[in-house]
Amino acid sequence: FYHGVYFRPQIGSVMTQCDVALVPSRFEETYSLVLSELWRAGTPAAVARIGAMGERLRDGVDGRLFTPDAADEIESVMEWFLTTDEWRGWKLPSPRLAPEMAGEYDALYRAALERRPWAPPATSPPHER
Repeated sequence: FYHGVYFRPQIGSVMTQCDVALVPSRFEETYSLVLSELWRAGTPAAVARIGAMGERLRDGVDGRLFTPDAADEIESVMEWFLTTDEWRGWKLPSPRLAPEMAGEYDALYRAALERRPWAPPATSPPHER
């Protein structure tokens, strides 16, 4: 169990102190850096079935899902982690780091620019003159 303030360089060591993480988000997220950091630390998670976390995590394969705000489901999922060791053998995904993703996005952007069907204007727009 970990509670308190931590700083960026400590994230990995904080995450590895937890057997399992509970992430009861109530709002949709577009990616979930928290889930990526947990998986990189080898820590499985129980997350709300909403947004990117609910889409990225495969229930019973690399984490557990529950309905947002459903206390009975959260309790059931956490009890499952306490009463079975099945999850200890899970092979958790290894998410890409930000620099790797940035490089991939840069390559996609450059490829899209090379394929563009339009040409930039011969003269600059009036507001730039």
